[in-house]
Amino acid sequence: MIKKIIQSLINLFGFKIIKIKEKKFREFDQILKKVLKKNKNIIFDVGANKGQSLDRFDQLFNNTIFYSFEPSFEAFKILKSKYGNSNNIKLFNTALGLEKKRKVFYEYKNNELSSFIKIKKKFEEKRKNIFVEVETIDSVFKKNCLKKINLLKIDTQGYEELILKGAKKLIAKQKIDLIELEMILGDYYEKSSSFKKIEDTLVSGGYKLLALDRRLNIFENKHFYFNALYASQNIYKNLFN
Repeated sequence: MIKKIIQSLINLFGFKIIKIKEKKFREFDQILKKVLKKNKNIIFDVGANKGQSLDRFDQLFNNTIFYSFEPSFEAFKILKSKYGNSNNIKLFNTALGLEKKRKVFYEYKNNELSSFIKIKKKFEEKRKNIFVEVETIDSVFKKNCLKKINLLKIDTQGYEELILKGAKKLIAKQKIDLIELEMILGDYYEKSSSFKKIEDTLVSGGYKLLALDRRLNIFENKHFYFNALYASQNIYKNLFN
C-alpha cells in the first residue's frame, strides 16, 4: 500500500519507479555452466567422499569423464558401490599431494571430516590412523595422457595448498581451466588453510579469482570455511572480452 502511494506521488511529477533486473551468476553451478561446455569435460574430483560432487556435476554436464580420488577406506567403499560400474567415472582409493609417498591419514567417524590434519582435541572427534598412498595431480595427468583438465575440484579439509603444489606444472602451463576449492580458515583443525598462500600459488600461475560462495565471519561459523572458484588466464579473458 505504501509503495503504491509513493508511486502515485512520484507519477504526479512525471517519474516512475521501476525494478532493474540484472542477470547475475550467484551460484557456482551457474558460473560453471556459463564457462564450461555441457559436454565432454574432464573433471578431477579430489576428496570425493561418498560422491556428493559426482552427483552434482553429473546434473550439470553430459558425457563427462571423472577422475575421483578418495583416501578414506570407509568412504571409498560407498563410492565404489555407487559408481564402480560407471564407464565414465575412474575411482582411485588414493590421496593427492605434493609428492608420491605413503602418509598417515586421520579417518574420523564422520568421514567427511577425515584429513591429513588432526582435528583439535577439544572437539573430541573419534578417529583412527591409517596409511594411504599419495600421488600428485601432475603425475596422474601424465599417466593418463590427458591434454587438459576442465575443472579441478578440491575438498580436502585443509590440505589444498600441497595438492596445488603437486599440480605446479599444469598450473604453470594453464592446463586447468577452472579450480574450485574449499578453504577452512577457522580454529577446528590443528592447522588452518592459508588464503594468502593459495592466492600466491594460483595468481603466480596466471589464475584469477571468480567467486566466493558465501559471506561469513568467525562468530557465525567456528569452522570459518568457504569455497572459492578460480579461472585460468585464457578462460578469464574470454569471459570479459
